[in-house]
Amino acid sequence: MKLALKPFTEKDIPQFYEWMKSESEEMLTFIDGVTFGRPITIEGITNYHNNAISKKWLSFKFLVDGEIIGHIELIRLDLVAQTSAIGYVYIRRDRRGVGFGKKMLELLLLHAKIKIGLKYLDLLVGENNNPAQHFYKKCGFGYSGKTLEKGGTNMLVMYIKFKY
Repeated sequence: MKLALKPFTEKDIPQFYEWMKSESEEMLTFIDGVTFGRPITIEGITNYHNNAISKKWLSFKFLVDGEIIGHIELIRLDLVAQTSAIGYVYIRRDRRGVGFGKKMLELLLLHAKIKIGLKYLDLLVGENNNPAQHFYKKCGFGYSGKTLEKGGTNMLVMYIKFKY
């Protein structure tokens, strides 16, 4: 099985939109409506993507044997402080539950540590999103003790420090 992260481009937006349209209402509650808008539209995703480019975020699609099945990104990249944050993490609905999310995150962590030279990554996760919290803990993230409010949702800050 060949796994890869490749840059997410504007031509990937329609496919990402189709994935979002197929999500259950429950899953959509975990996807930030402030960022993509509600209802989620191609225009909202395009605006988000263009904003990410202008901020020099690194957005990736995740491929398994050449098939795109996920999306992940590094945001707030600070090369001087050697820090960044993980933005959206998404695995296509029909490919969940078999370890691809973990594989995608592992590839991103390797890229952040080895290719970029980062020392620290954090992320936001909804305080009620227990499945995601459990997933990130399994992947080596810990709780920072900080909480933030984003779009009316309380978010927990989780982080990982790389050992060199």
